[in-house]
Amino acid sequence: MTKKFSTDSLGRLHQTQRIRSIDVVKGVCICYIIWGHFAQYWMLDQDFYLWIRKWAEIFGPSIFLFIAGVNQSLSVEKRFHRGQTYGQVISYTSRNYIVFALIGLISNIIINLAFSRLTVLTVFEYRILFGLALNIIISWPLVVKQVSTYWRILIGGVFLIIGAVGYANGLTESVPYLFSNGRLSPFPNAGFAILGSVFGYYLFHTNLISKVSLPKRTITKPSSLSRFLIISIIISIVLLTVALTPGLAFMPDPKNLGNEYFLAENPYIWGTIERDGFPFIANVHSIFWASYCIGASMFTITLLWWILDVHKHAQNSRLMSVLEFYGTYSFSCYIYHSLFIGISSLGFQQSLPIFLVIPFTITAIGLIGAWIYLCVKYWNGNGTIERVRASMAKWLGKSQFFTDLQGK
Repeated sequence: MTKKFSTDSLGRLHQTQRIRSIDVVKGVCICYIIWGHFAQYWMLDQDFYLWIRKWAEIFGPSIFLFIAGVNQSLSVEKRFHRGQTYGQVISYTSRNYIVFALIGLISNIIINLAFSRLTVLTVFEYRILFGLALNIIISWPLVVKQVSTYWRILIGGVFLIIGAVGYANGLTESVPYLFSNGRLSPFPNAGFAILGSVFGYYLFHTNLISKVSLPKRTITKPSSLSRFLIISIIISIVLLTVALTPGLAFMPDPKNLGNEYFLAENPYIWGTIERDGFPFIANVHSIFWASYCIGASMFTITLLWWILDVHKHAQNSRLMSVLEFYGTYSFSCYIYHSLFIGISSLGFQQSLPIFLVIPFTITAIGLIGAWIYLCVKYWNGNGTIERVRASMAKWLGKSQFFTDLQGK
């Protein structure tokens, strides 16, 4: 008798300790990114695509970086509280990030070879995979050294401000390889990962620490959990209010629309200039854009974490299981969707109406998910980038350098 396919266990195929709400958010994000890229290449009505893209900006790279910082902090804190030495934590995290960066570099090489523009400099372009890896690596010393959260907030804020100033003053053009993709440059996007690590630190110490097997460790009181929830919601609402209220934006005199380096005189730093009919939060890398992304990210994660992980609601929701699955294997989804676009866009580039792009995108997402499901379910994960990354990190851990590092 043929076994009936069920989506209930999709998100639980990956048998590691994970936070369901974070994977669900990542699932939403990767599906949005896939749709956004398909629409960018195929859709005739670019105005409609741009309108959605500007308002749904949080579901792009910014929230992925924020979540990466959250996961980075959770992983490090969990390992330290389980009694691992500093050398063991350094060894595990560093080799994983090295592998991530290597995969990003290989991706850059393949892309630039395909476009016949491979040089030493283009290998290190800030394309999405290498850019994400490098931004996470920037935040890594602060997390693994357990730097005070106050210092992390300050340093993360500095990254955001430098990013706003640099973007407003044309540094993305004067330093093309450092900022070759403005949405993924180290300023401000490393700031998202750093600030995400702060959120992850408090998430661990108010809720998850009680689930780590530790001798003589007291269980976190419910009051601490409630306090964390309330503070997170308040901070996110304040950030969203700042970002979405035009009256709070400093509107300078029109004569000062040049590339001044002073924060108070350059509206592009604050993002107070409407572009193409969109609100000022559409100005990527502006102060208000960063507030919008961080506030919306915190609000979304906190709300879903409270619903899915604390109160265990929607445990049998098929939609949540599917999104959790896509979030768990978001790395593979991105790689396979890039291949899908590269092959299919040859005949469809900017030639389809929206009523065809949407079902075509849904079909592509389904095919990508089905392939990854087969890889995980029947081939022990072979064929997924997550398995490749884990195997490379494990192989790297056998080297003498990392073996010696674990003993420190």
